[in-house]
Amino acid sequence: IRCIKLVGQIDETDCEYIRKSMPFVEAINAHDVSFKNNVIPRDAFSNLVCLRNFVFPKVLKIIRSFAFAGTQLEGDLIIPEGVERIEECAFYTSWREVENNLTGRLILPASLRYIGESAFERCKFTCELLLPDQLEYIGVAAFINCNRLFGNLVIPKGISKIENSCFQGTKGLNGRLIIPEG
Repeated sequence: IRCIKLVGQIDETDCEYIRKSMPFVEAINAHDVSFKNNVIPRDAFSNLVCLRNFVFPKVLKIIRSFAFAGTQLEGDLIIPEGVERIEECAFYTSWREVENNLTGRLILPASLRYIGESAFERCKFTCELLLPDQLEYIGVAAFINCNRLFGNLVIPKGISKIENSCFQGTKGLNGRLIIPEG
């Protein structure tokens, strides 16, 4: 099985079944899925080393830790509106020596408030990093070594904490650093 379309309700057990019984799946369409509590569970699709394409569900609030770590997602990553939290290592690349190919744009929703530790570590996005105004927290190493991001870095007005090494190795962020007053 290379491509699957999920429908109905899905939880951690279903994700574990997919990981164990469909290790070579390349594309998952979850557009019509309802994840339990609108949360993609921890490790949901981690280590599906052939996974290159994922369509997010219409309704989603949280992407838990390691949800897509160790996959080979490629192209643009468009996080749907409504997502409030992206937890640690959610899209971490180099998990077990597998690197993703997220070489396109990173689109973060206006609803996003929290980006966890190493959430996008070593992703290869080629775009300006546009942080949403409602963002309150950026975890340690959240964008470390995302060296193809470019342009200005505008810190949102709603930010209350930026942890260490968030943007370390993002050599392309060579424009201006814009920090809100206050």
